[in-house]
Amino acid sequence: MFAERRAVLIFAQDANLKDGGEAARPLQYFLELRARGVDVHLLVHERNRKALEAGCPEHTCRVHFVPETWFDRACARVGDFLPERMYTVTTAAWSWIATQGRARRIIRRLMREAGIGLVHQPTPISPKAPSRMHGFGIPVVIGPLNGGMDFPQAFARRQSRIAAAVVGLARRCAQPLSLIYRGLREARVVLVSNARTREALPNGLQGQVRQLTANAVHTQRWTPRPQPRADGRVRFLFAGRLVGFKAVDQLLEVWSRWKPEVPVELRIVGDGPERAELEALALRLGVQDTVHFAGWAAGEALIEEVRDADVFVFPSLREAGGAVLMEAMSCGVPVIAADWGGPADYVQPQTGLLVDASSPAAFKDGLREAMDQLAHDAGLRARLGAAGRTHALQNLDWSRRVDVLESIYRELLRDELATERTPAPLLSWPDATARKVREDN
Repeated sequence: MFAERRAVLIFAQDANLKDGGEAARPLQYFLELRARGVDVHLLVHERNRKALEAGCPEHTCRVHFVPETWFDRACARVGDFLPERMYTVTTAAWSWIATQGRARRIIRRLMREAGIGLVHQPTPISPKAPSRMHGFGIPVVIGPLNGGMDFPQAFARRQSRIAAAVVGLARRCAQPLSLIYRGLREARVVLVSNARTREALPNGLQGQVRQLTANAVHTQRWTPRPQPRADGRVRFLFAGRLVGFKAVDQLLEVWSRWKPEVPVELRIVGDGPERAELEALALRLGVQDTVHFAGWAAGEALIEEVRDADVFVFPSLREAGGAVLMEAMSCGVPVIAADWGGPADYVQPQTGLLVDASSPAAFKDGLREAMDQLAHDAGLRARLGAAGRTHALQNLDWSRRVDVLESIYRELLRDELATERTPAPLLSWPDATARKVREDN
């Protein structure tokens, strides 16, 4: 336990396993810290209540909720009509700023009632997102952040000009906004996943900037299948949201032109706004017999999907993270991904194949060659898969991420306690004499 029961508060907009990705990360931290006996609380938006009460009811005594308002609902409704990236930097950002304002009052109350001595804001992961976590008189940790991502230059047209202009404007506004909402500037520690994210931070940060990879995997849950499937097909798997930047359309086009000499199949696990369009594309390309859209899967169902795959293929072209790649490696499944962004940070030559994204032609050729290589070489699949499992065990487990976080918490709380206990410096002799003269007069 921390000295004098100094408690930690994790604050995030969302924290649940149902949505996965960025929403899952704060909950993973909270649950891992609770399992270690750390005095930790979680503060999230009201919309997470049902998922948290259903998924981890034994921890709800330590979970607090920021009430939803009409403004949140209005922002969400407007966001339904916007492309995802435009929504993220406009109405979602406005709602987030307002949510933080309400959260500040709750945090001050919890400081009094629950002994909160440190606030950790792990999301949103964008280094440009405004933070209002300042002015509490206690240490604040922000991150790990992981952003500053754009499409490869050759794929810039996958984002509309309007969306690109709005995102560019939002990024230019980040610096002046950081002067108003000073959370990033005044945080004691800002965690970043990589050099790319560090460079995207606003200028003028007062605290330390340290590196810690944002994503991780529970290697005890994501384990290899004990026995290989017996159906004789090489199964390729994509898992993720079906949105434009995941580039599943590129994968389908390559799949339709690929003529392997062994039986193959492609399972697409996920859902999203582009699912209907992608299913129609598969029909037009004539690959419906070997491509199966399995719908959304989470929890144990997703683990089983990954375990049953022979190759995990992830063509995303604007991926800051890529936790699903870590999960595949933990299951001993070799991976194929774009040599860009988060996947390029996580995938090593001994664990998977990275595909050149310098041009559309190079990307499609690279995908086809990588799939062909792994489809026809079971030995290579086995070697890459085994190396991926070893890499996950040694470097990617959640426990290692939380080891670092807990160390940072202890360091900051110890420093804070030492500062509070340090007596005021004694006046030097001349100052003391001058003060005595003033008092006598």
